[in-house]
Amino acid sequence: MPVLLVKGHKEVLEPLSKSPAISFGTAQKFFLRGAGAASYIVKKPRYRTLIGIFKDSFPSELTRYKEWTYLDFDSQQPNLTILDKTKLEPYVRHLKDLAVEAAFGEVVYMKIIRALFPNSMEVPDNYLHIDPVTGEPWIISRLIPDFNEFIEKKLTLFLGGSMKSAAEWDERAKPSRANLNFSNNELYLLGKLYCTALITHDWDIVNNIMLSNSGCLGDSLTAKKVVVVDGGNKFHFGFGGLTCAESASENPQFNYGAKTIPAHRGFNFTLPFDIEVFLTLPRQLIGDLFALDNEFFMLGVTDMLREAKASLEANSSCIQEAVNLAYEQISEDSDKTTKERLTNRESTLLNHSYYRGGRRSGYILEKILIGRINSLDNLLKHLSEGYSVESLNQETLECYQSAQRFS
Repeated sequence: MPVLLVKGHKEVLEPLSKSPAISFGTAQKFFLRGAGAASYIVKKPRYRTLIGIFKDSFPSELTRYKEWTYLDFDSQQPNLTILDKTKLEPYVRHLKDLAVEAAFGEVVYMKIIRALFPNSMEVPDNYLHIDPVTGEPWIISRLIPDFNEFIEKKLTLFLGGSMKSAAEWDERAKPSRANLNFSNNELYLLGKLYCTALITHDWDIVNNIMLSNSGCLGDSLTAKKVVVVDGGNKFHFGFGGLTCAESASENPQFNYGAKTIPAHRGFNFTLPFDIEVFLTLPRQLIGDLFALDNEFFMLGVTDMLREAKASLEANSSCIQEAVNLAYEQISEDSDKTTKERLTNRESTLLNHSYYRGGRRSGYILEKILIGRINSLDNLLKHLSEGYSVESLNQETLECYQSAQRFS
């Protein structure tokens, strides 16, 4: 079982006998307990296949292995020829590295949004554990008491039940925001979540199954703090294990050769992760959930943006300090080799310049997030001057298309 360093003390986690009543999503999850009454949810990554990541670049002579995950490779190694094993190894290593980075990215994400929104945001304490036997990354999150997934609850009440997959929505009429009867305070909270999603490029702040992944702390009629508990698709991390840039190549608006898929499962509105903000989030079940036509919603957006700007004014290094803290959230008994690769600046597991900064310019997480805060600030000013979301989105889309042509 994982060993965490919690406030300077080692804490050995044990299985939790009874699972809490919370939504599960699609990733494999189980529960652990720590010292006292602390409960933790453990999320294992969805296992990506070789063909899912490498697509047409995967060698044709290895086609029979295309549906393998890195766990399949590990279990079948004794049955492989030396030649096939040698050819597969770099591809499998890349799959593993992607899984580890994605898990580490969730730890980074929670640290950053806590730093940017110290008064308005509650997030779980996240830890990364690398199984010393299988090499699998686990994301260990301490459960938040009084977490209220009010958006999901509203949808469940409207439907009279729950959906189990996004595909179930393909032939079903989708509700509008009005159908869910949000109070003014709930609309204010939605605005805060929307602002968070735009700044951090979080495409999954509400998921496309039952609008879970976020909510508030306590009663949604009076709550002031929002809560985000999942960070699988944020920053440069796109859908299905792809980067945002790779996801954007499947977006018919960005790449005219891409095929159209139902909007709540497709790649519409996906763009690369950089400093310009696009005001529409992809894969939204409710098309107007984040519509900017309500004063309470917009107050939530502007208050959240103001808090991010104030955090940077108070401490211009708060984002980079948050990233550095994430490196301290790796379990004590994680696989030693992977742990060393995560923390060693010379390692190729992570792009350390991107995460740790240290340069004045370049593709650096801290610089991009600051740029997105400034971009959103400018967009809100344009909206107040009468510009439409559609016209501003078109300008942003053309900006990214132009950058793509000249890159």
